[in-house]
Amino acid sequence: MFVTGAVFSFREGIPELLHPVPLESFAVVSVVLAVSVVLDVTSLLQSVVQLLARHRRRAATSSTS
Repeated sequence: MFVTGAVFSFREGIPELLHPVPLESFAVVSVVLAVSVVLDVTSLLQSVVQLLARHRRRAATSSTS
């Protein structure tokens, strides 16, 4: 799935870089970017919480041994 996304990105991105099209709607681009940042930060925070919980469980288990 990731390979397909990467291939699609290159397939669409290279021609856009070589022959740029004028930006039509800055608002749409900004909203898409903002949503992606929020989703990425949410994912990062969930990962950090899971890692901290795992660390605390292991620390509690190893201290009782």
